[in-house]
Amino acid sequence: MKIKFTKERAIKIDKEKEKIEKLLKLTKLSEINDEDNPTYTFSSLNFQQVKLVHLIILDGYLQIDAKMSILINDFFFDYCQNDYDRVEEISNSNKFKVFQKKVLNQMPFLRKVSILKEHMKLSKEIIKIIEKINDLRNAITHSLVPKNLGVERATYKKKSIYEIDTAEKISEDIDSVMKILQKKFVLSFDEK
Repeated sequence: MKIKFTKERAIKIDKEKEKIEKLLKLTKLSEINDEDNPTYTFSSLNFQQVKLVHLIILDGYLQIDAKMSILINDFFFDYCQNDYDRVEEISNSNKFKVFQKKVLNQMPFLRKVSILKEHMKLSKEIIKIIEKINDLRNAITHSLVPKNLGVERATYKKKSIYEIDTAEKISEDIDSVMKILQKKFVLSFDEK
């Protein structure tokens, strides 16, 4: 079965493709399609794989960090209970905006983890995953050549993070953490 698009939808899809291609150029991931220089493309395959693994880790780190920030914000509004107007009033106040900017937004990742450990019943396995993702993020962002960091820093569950099956496991574990954090948020919201 062939899907037919309206002309407007096809134009929109083409524009989205253009945006993706521009983003690929910005990340230099499009170099893998360099048909004019097959030698360069072949030599850059390993580099492209490393970049993709780094993107998986960094994206997972940012997703977890954002979700933890939302959950911590929720703790600060606990006392408001079902009073939506009060929550809106507080969140729009200049005092809260300063608090959010100076405290919540600058709170270190592991501090957020420790707050969630105290206020939520997260399994040790989930905490270990979160802490390891943080460690991997630190390794790849604070090292000139992360691949040369050594066994402990560039591994996940005793395997190199640059192996495809390990990258898949990292991605699966990030997804499982996000599902649990989302579930905790929904449960917290429903209780109010």
